[in-house]
Amino acid sequence: MLWPTVICIVAGIIFGVPFTYYWLRWSDKNAVGREKRFVEKPKPKSKNVKVIKLDSHDTGGGQ
Repeated sequence: MLWPTVICIVAGIIFGVPFTYYWLRWSDKNAVGREKRFVEKPKPKSKNVKVIKLDSHDTGGGQ
């Protein structure tokens, strides 16, 4: 009758909630570990900027 449905719903809640809790806890630990491993390097602040300008007659063909 209705008992198999009730048993499945209760089993899903009993096993699903702790499983989800530990899964999210494990993924948070991995995220923190990745942040420590892959730290973005600061971009160098260079004041020497070189601008290369091409002549208006230069077609790039070399002939």
